[in-house]
Amino acid sequence: VSIQSGWIHLSTLSEFAGPLQNQALALVETPMELTRASEVWNAYSGPWQTWNITRTVASGVALLLAGVGLWSLQGAPVTR
Repeated sequence: VSIQSGWIHLSTLSEFAGPLQNQALALVETPMELTRASEVWNAYSGPWQTWNITRTVASGVALLLAGVGLWSLQGAPVTR
């Protein structure tokens, strides 16, 4: 298993986790009390931000690896 495929798996995992968290938040009844609404948002926001940052970093690493791969092909002979 290469490093690149590991990052692909990590990125895929974060793509699945995000929608699941969104669905969990959608199932929560919107509280009318400001303090309760704040509690619900604070419970949701932290994990969501963690997965969002994870997805962003994984995407950035994947882009960097793709760029390195393309860069390494410069001057390589084309074979068919």
